[in-house]
Amino acid sequence: MSVSLTPASNDVAVKLLSMVLGPGWNSWATGGSASGAGGVLGTMFMVLNTSLLTLAAGILVYTHAVGAADMARQGQSKVNTWTFLRQSTAMMMLAPVPWASGMNVLQVLVMLAASWSVGIADNVWSAAVQYVASNGGQIQPANGVTPVSESVLAGMLKSGIIAASLQQQGYTVTMYSEPAYGPGNPDAPGSQGAQDGMSFGFQASGAGTIPPSAIGLVTVRCKPAICPAVGKGLQTVATDLQPAVADAMSWTNSGQDGTKIPAGIIQKAASDYAAAVSAAVASDASSQNSALSQSLSSFQSSAQAQGWAAAGIYFYQLSNFNAEAGAQDIDMSYASPDMAELNGVVTSGAKDALALVDQYLQDEKANAFGGSAMLAGAGASAAPGGTCPSITDGAWNWVSCHVSAPLLWTNSLLINSMTGGSGTGQLGATGVDAIAGIQSASNLGINMIYSGFAGWAGINALAAGTEEAARQAAADGRSVPIVGALAGLPGGAASSLAAGAVAGLKAISPFFWTTSAVALALLSVGAYYLPLLPAVIYTMAVIGWMIVVLEMLVAAPLWAFSHVLPEGDGMLGSSARAGYFHMLDILARPILLVFGLLLTILMMNAAVYFLGTGLQIAFASEMQGKVVGPLSAMAELFIVMGAIYMLTNQVVHLISKVPRTVMRWLGQSMGVDGNEIEAERHLNALASARIGGALKGGGGGLAGAADKFAKEQAQGARGGDRGAENAAASEAQAGQAELTPEPNDSLPGR
Repeated sequence: MSVSLTPASNDVAVKLLSMVLGPGWNSWATGGSASGAGGVLGTMFMVLNTSLLTLAAGILVYTHAVGAADMARQGQSKVNTWTFLRQSTAMMMLAPVPWASGMNVLQVLVMLAASWSVGIADNVWSAAVQYVASNGGQIQPANGVTPVSESVLAGMLKSGIIAASLQQQGYTVTMYSEPAYGPGNPDAPGSQGAQDGMSFGFQASGAGTIPPSAIGLVTVRCKPAICPAVGKGLQTVATDLQPAVADAMSWTNSGQDGTKIPAGIIQKAASDYAAAVSAAVASDASSQNSALSQSLSSFQSSAQAQGWAAAGIYFYQLSNFNAEAGAQDIDMSYASPDMAELNGVVTSGAKDALALVDQYLQDEKANAFGGSAMLAGAGASAAPGGTCPSITDGAWNWVSCHVSAPLLWTNSLLINSMTGGSGTGQLGATGVDAIAGIQSASNLGINMIYSGFAGWAGINALAAGTEEAARQAAADGRSVPIVGALAGLPGGAASSLAAGAVAGLKAISPFFWTTSAVALALLSVGAYYLPLLPAVIYTMAVIGWMIVVLEMLVAAPLWAFSHVLPEGDGMLGSSARAGYFHMLDILARPILLVFGLLLTILMMNAAVYFLGTGLQIAFASEMQGKVVGPLSAMAELFIVMGAIYMLTNQVVHLISKVPRTVMRWLGQSMGVDGNEIEAERHLNALASARIGGALKGGGGGLAGAADKFAKEQAQGARGGDRGAENAAASEAQAGQAELTPEPNDSLPGR
């Protein structure tokens, strides 16, 4: 790989500095000159540099005169030898560069360092971009492969034990791999299509022929470009599982204990499979997926041309590439051994070994991070779940349960997006990017709330229409059916019941709208704030670097002049030392910012998975299988989004933290300055204030809604009772009217 100190062709950092200093600033060291705004600064610097050069010359003459006088009087100069060297260096640094529009030598060197830093950072960024593009968009290709499920790994281990048992009985056992092909060309009879799957297992012959399906068979559906690599990956898994097979078979020897299967074999087999398949998956992602390939090509050309300063803008695109490329579809299943066909062939000792494998797999799963042993240790006896009570058990319990269900579903969706969506103890679809997954889950929750808005408006409209119909029926003295009722009620009773229902809906409405508003505020953090946060922080860091460069440009004449001062030993003296570290900061900060950006992406996946698994266990422990109310569900949503917010802020700030902390290793407090840190704090405070305001208003609204609902529910109940009484009175009156004859009616017998 060739490394060039020349910035990229359309480097954003070069263009931004050119807008301040004028075009050509990065060629001052080679004879270029600035124009435009930079020309104005050059005129100002010419006056400053001339003044400082004159003053430095005076100090130089004075220092030499004092040294000569000391030599004449005492035979030894009191002036340090380094002082004369530093002063001579200062004169050289302050010397104007004719073609640089009034800039001195040190200022030209400062801008040369800035240009070199841009060039080196562009090389680092270009290498990262090239890696992503060549690996199909995956930042971590080994983790972007659809993992082998535990059931498949367990099945392959059992098949290996059966194969070993058959081998002990004299069978010749070999690995079996049979490709499956898609349909051929319909115009060419007898042709077959490309490979779209395979079967993998063991076959036995010799003492008898036992088909692979009897021993246990892995069936795979995959893309043609990936299938051969999947076959090699499964062979690797079978090889990795051989030590476990041998240990399990050691227990078949009667009269002695065998060797315990060591922990971690399943995990190693899964990791080796991913490593074997990852290259093919990455190659397929870049060659077979034309849309992704075209996007990657466009991304590579624009990202490399624009340079390191635009890297933050591509953070979200990198996350999407990582998620899309990791979504390679490899369907894999395991068909269990046919024990009926193996009856009389597999020994009882082999069956004991199979039982040992079952226990081993249970222990491995239980002791894994987030497994059942960890759940039990945390007191999590059950996962969240349960059934909502009937409305006859209480209107508030019924309403609160159904209102909390969508919030709990949203919480589960968010946590599953953090853990890979496969439950505790498994990482699942590791190719999915953390921020992209959280954003997708948050958007689904927001869309569900919007659907709830429409549904709630429809319910209220239906209730209002029913109330109006009942009121009209009461005025007409008719009997009307209440919505969904099997029989009609007299208009008066229907009107009262409808009024009670509408009153209840009106009481619940503030609760519904407040809960929805708070949930929207929380989910907006995951949907909008977090995906944009890396780009915002990186952009502020780039602007901060530009400010440091301009500060250094202004400070360079004074820094050069500080070499004239006689205090201190060595070439740097006591006054000029700090300037060299600031020069190093200018050179290193762009490179460190690029590393911080990529470290943020890599760290985010690990940190979010760890947090999601912890929250999953904590909620399972707290809920114990109970159905919670909307306030508890809202509190859980607040905890989930609050934890995501804090963790993301912590990890994303690696972008600015890496330049700041790395310079401390050199004993200097440099890197991102206080103004940038303060700007980041203001950004976080703004988001926190918006969320806090929504929660504060939402808390008051929830309390008021609950109180109002309790009061109006009682009123509605009383209205319903009055309606029932009116209905009974109406029925009695109707019955009496039927028994009372009209005045003109003739009595019987008349």
